[in-house]
Amino acid sequence: MAGVVLIGDADSWFCRMARHILAEEGHAVLVAGSDQAHSAIGLDGRTAVAIADLDSPDDDWPKTIASLRTAFPSLRVVATAGGGAEDARARLDEAWEAGAALGLAKPYSLLELEGIVVELCRGDRETKEAGEVCRSH
Repeated sequence: MAGVVLIGDADSWFCRMARHILAEEGHAVLVAGSDQAHSAIGLDGRTAVAIADLDSPDDDWPKTIASLRTAFPSLRVVATAGGGAEDARARLDEAWEAGAALGLAKPYSLLELEGIVVELCRGDRETKEAGEVCRSH
């Protein structure tokens, strides 16, 4: 089942590629710079999944994730982070505590992200336990 997906990321190349791949699967994709994510999702309560890049410099993602989950309890947030295993793990844990459905450590492939989004939209993927990261290197 396709859904509405919000991508909150400052990397325009990633946004273009993710939009293309997710749209091919039938998802409606909204792209917002990290500082616009909350207002963009507020326009459409049908949004099923939000991808939050914790490396984007323009936002306090834990606060934004908590706000999004309060406004849209059924929203599934996929938090992504890089910057070394320990740093990424700490930020992903913080995002999980704020309400993210799961964390995805960089690097990851766009096809891996697509699979996660598809599973979340269908309701096939359960959220991870506290501190568990979907993938890390």
